[in-house]
Amino acid sequence: MIRAVLFAIILTFLMVLQIPAAPLAHHTLSKMEDKRMITLIVSKQTIAETVPVGTIEFNDNHQGILKLIRTDELGKQLELAWQEIGKLKELPLTETRIIERDGEKIRAYGKRMVAQTNKDFPWAIYDYLEKKYRFVVDVKD
Repeated sequence: MIRAVLFAIILTFLMVLQIPAAPLAHHTLSKMEDKRMITLIVSKQTIAETVPVGTIEFNDNHQGILKLIRTDELGKQLELAWQEIGKLKELPLTETRIIERDGEKIRAYGKRMVAQTNKDFPWAIYDYLEKKYRFVVDVKD
């Protein structure tokens, strides 16, 4: 019980201060991934299934191109989200790191702002679409 309370306090403290942290494994780009194009598959969870809505392809300069799969309300939601993202100069990226507290390793969460020119910007879009718009985002292999 005490550990849970301490963890909640530490988590709240880190979120308020927005302490930068090491990126999550799936948010880390290796040198090889820097050279290839990244494609995000954006879907929406319905009652019955996960419905693909569109893709976002990033070039070597980390600029994304939205390609809609659907033209219904879900497609419009993604298009509006994409227009909002295009107006922002930077996006928050949630990250985690393992820290040692009282001899125990715990996961600490933090946020950092990522500029459009940063190589991590595709991952910030991934994070933003999932958290703000509740889209399901995956990376195309």
